[in-house]
Amino acid sequence: MKLVKESLKDKVYNLIKERIFSREYKLGETLVIAHLSEELEVSNTPIREALSHLYSEGLLTQEGTSKYKVITLSEKKIIDLNQAILFLLRGSLRICLKENSIDNLVHMLEEAYNRHKYLYESNVKFDYKYIEISLNFDRQFVIASENTYLIDMFEYLFPQLVLASVYNNKNYKNIHMEEHHKLFESIKNSDITTTFDLLKLHFGKDFSSMEFDF
Repeated sequence: MKLVKESLKDKVYNLIKERIFSREYKLGETLVIAHLSEELEVSNTPIREALSHLYSEGLLTQEGTSKYKVITLSEKKIIDLNQAILFLLRGSLRICLKENSIDNLVHMLEEAYNRHKYLYESNVKFDYKYIEISLNFDRQFVIASENTYLIDMFEYLFPQLVLASVYNNKNYKNIHMEEHHKLFESIKNSDITTTFDLLKLHFGKDFSSMEFDF
């Protein structure tokens, strides 16, 4: 198999994204193409392409032609984001029921759950990489629907959901593992009513129960 060498744009994209998720770049911080080009010792083009990609994922806002800003978070944004994710997951589950594809969903959830469980039991660092794998369990509901419009909407929101989780000081590592276990067991046992209820619990937490640092 031919290996595809990572492009310069991808390297810059991954670096900046990691700095955003690791909170090296703060919420609302301005990123200037010329400054990044000088720091990273690369031309403006891969910087601009990388920032444009992050903008398309909702992690940046654009300030003119040469500046971007890391998005900010607020109580309303967090609530709206969770409501949107919940809507997509429950809607996708309804599609799976309609299309008789629950067995496929169960298989996909099992793989994602086992990967999450392995990380959890390995006691790896609870950082954005862990969060991405944990949230990948929830992603499977949407992927299983095979509805490209819902999948595109979820993929757009996914990086923002990771970022919001990074700024939540309340450690949900144990809680999310337990909730994913209950979700997986309910749908595996065809207890769909409980699955819908658990999804609401999973993404319908009251803002006051969270501990955001922004």
